[in-house]
Amino acid sequence: MATETELKLRITPEHLARLRRHRLFKTHQLTAPVTRHLHNIYFDTPKLDLNKHEMALRLRRVGGRWLQTLKGGG
Repeated sequence: MATETELKLRITPEHLARLRRHRLFKTHQLTAPVTRHLHNIYFDTPKLDLNKHEMALRLRRVGGRWLQTLKGGG
């Protein structure tokens, strides 16, 4: 089974410019951002039991395949 690690960051344009000048990025190449259009369908019970337990059942179309994921609030 594949493992997915996701990290989301928010940064001001000024801090982004400063970060790009950091020595780490002088030894690693930054690539252009990639935009992906995702199709997601979320499922829950009529009483929203998954949501109450901070969980989500998602069906996502990635390219030509569907991927089902159960996410927990852990």
